Amino acid sequence: MKPLIGEIITNFYPMKRYIIFGLLAMFSMTQLEAQVTKSLVKSIPLDGATAVSLAFEHPVLTNTWNESYVRVVAEVEISNFTDAVLKKLIEAGRYNVISTLENGTLTLSCPKLKTKVSIGGKELEEKVVFKFYAPAGLNFVVADNSVPSF
Repeated sequence: MKPLIGEIITNFYPMKRYIIFGLLAMFSMTQLEAQVTKSLVKSIPLDGATAVSLAFEHPVLTNTWNESYVRVVAEVEISNFTDAVLKKLIEAGRYNVISTLENGTLTLSCPKLKTKVSIGGKELEEKVVFKFYAPAGLNFVVADNSVPSF
């Protein structure tokens, strides 16, 4: 008669690779569902602008500060893809803020965010919040489709 410990060890070794495979599969599934967050920063000179128009379809937060330029911080969070996917979207310019100056108004927008992204038939779930820091006394004009918060 074998001791009980010996029997457990003997039965464990053939199952070891299945247990390890199962643990790895569970770990990789939790990694795929993790939220990925990045903060992107861009500084934009005013070039004589007296007002800033914000044309974004995502939440917009505005603040004043004691600098002579506008700083834009885009906080991007994706919940259904990996960090590598977010890096590729950043490299492709999805979150680039475009500035145009016309009649003393600096218009800021992010046109590539209007396009829906799906990868492998799965639509990208993203949350983007823009934070703007501008000199005190500069007028902000928020477009109708933006979600302002002052």
